[in-house]
Amino acid sequence: MSHRVLKLANGHTMPQMGLGTLFLKDVKAIEHAITKVGYRHIDTASITMNEKEVGTAVNNAIDHGGLTRDELFVTTKIWHNQYQDPEAALKKSLSQLKLDSVDMYVIHWPNNFFSNPQVPMHMLWQDMERLVDQGLTQSIGLSNFNIQLTADLLTYARHKPVYNQVQINPYNTQADAVAFMLANNIAPVASSPLGRLASKMGPKGTSDVTKEAVV
Repeated sequence: MSHRVLKLANGHTMPQMGLGTLFLKDVKAIEHAITKVGYRHIDTASITMNEKEVGTAVNNAIDHGGLTRDELFVTTKIWHNQYQDPEAALKKSLSQLKLDSVDMYVIHWPNNFFSNPQVPMHMLWQDMERLVDQGLTQSIGLSNFNIQLTADLLTYARHKPVYNQVQINPYNTQADAVAFMLANNIAPVASSPLGRLASKMGPKGTSDVTKEAVV
């Protein structure tokens, strides 16, 4: 696998190809993807409840696979029931991952309305910024943020988000959102690049890119 990297706005680099680990709890499979297939960017989240397995695989790759920690880019995400204390949330994730820090910590959804008590985005982002200051994460980013929410955040951000992970695939190109991100030095990261997973699981699923003849 090619190890092409993308230079982020804060000077750090991120492998362009990432392994999404949703529903994946097989340590050997994740370790194989790192050591044999060549993935260097590993993406997990607190809500997927597999940080322990991902961490075991990452540490196995370092201990036995001939890789160093600096060669791996590990992302995890905060869920909206953790907004009251992002530091505690990240430290819990780090404990599960058995890592001292992650390369990217991401707001999984801008669902402040559903947090209890509700936490305004400007306060949540300040807490996220402090995690960079403390060295618990190299970078902070967004996921599932639209243009309006991102533009508002940019008016007060001290550490600007370096990426926004949104659904991007041939059925959902989000051209305007991607253009906005690029214009503001935010790397667009595609989730569900082969079509939205849920659409493949239901009886009426149609957006499976792998079924297209051209693909």
